[in-house]
Amino acid sequence: MWSRGIDSLIPVTEQIAFMLDPEKSEFFRVQWDAAVSVVGKLMEADPQLIPKRMRVREFPNEEQIAQLRKLAK
Repeated sequence: MWSRGIDSLIPVTEQIAFMLDPEKSEFFRVQWDAAVSVVGKLMEADPQLIPKRMRVREFPNEEQIAQLRKLAK
């Protein structure tokens, strides 16, 4: 789960869930590889962790969210 405003370590998995509004439980999921093509620059690998995790400090902007929604499953 990648949430707005939260510095997180997310595991490398098949899908990433993007939490838009926790109060309404509004989120969507995108296949990992497809999401990386849009927001990979916002991810930083932490080489010390096993299993592999990516640090995400910044939530995708509105343009990126629109692109990700088109890829959502």
